[in-house]
Amino acid sequence: KIKLERKRARNRIAARKCRTRKLERIARLEERVAELKGQNNQLANSATSLRDQVCKLKRRIIEHVNSGCSIMISSSLQL
Repeated sequence: KIKLERKRARNRIAARKCRTRKLERIARLEERVAELKGQNNQLANSATSLRDQVCKLKRRIIEHVNSGCSIMISSSLQL
């Protein structure tokens, strides 16, 4: 009877320890998720900014060619 009680006590301690480790792991994973979401938002903003920049540069090139720049026209013909 005493042996069984000791075994149950050890099992309760082990189960508690296991639950604690599980909760700690979940907390670490939630932190990592938050970090990755923040990083993803930053990268998405950066990508949007770069796409806008590409559009502006394309517009400037078109305006430059339309203003009569012969360098752009001759280099285009060589390609």
